[in-house]
Amino acid sequence: MARAIIRTGGSVPLFHIRRRALRPEDHLRWAVATLRAIHARRQGETTAANDLGEALAAMPGEGAEAGDMLGGLGRSDLLASAPAYAALARLRRSAGAERPSWLRYPLRAGNAALAAVEEARCRTMARTPAVCEPPGDRGS
Repeated sequence: MARAIIRTGGSVPLFHIRRRALRPEDHLRWAVATLRAIHARRQGETTAANDLGEALAAMPGEGAEAGDMLGGLGRSDLLASAPAYAALARLRRSAGAERPSWLRYPLRAGNAALAAVEEARCRTMARTPAVCEPPGDRGS
């Protein structure tokens, strides 16, 4: 369920115990907390790490941790799903915005090349090509 919530941006309807509908942000926070607990119980299991990295990438402010987790898995060739590759590509494309301009532009150029490779890997694994498109290209 947590993975479905992450992959739909929190739009899978969950209800609080009092049957009060929750906002998508609440769903995402629940999914991240659930996947953190699963990852803690299953240390060393790459599927749990992939799911948690993908979830963190969907949360505002968690990009650094998600990038470290997914980047490490990617360097070890352990990314297990098309959405994980897509999440890493999105993180790479957005990285460096907070850096000074003299560092931002070379960093973005290198990250754009890595993101293109990750998007290509995503497309080879994906059942639906839309999963792998950069956010600005969706729906066109």
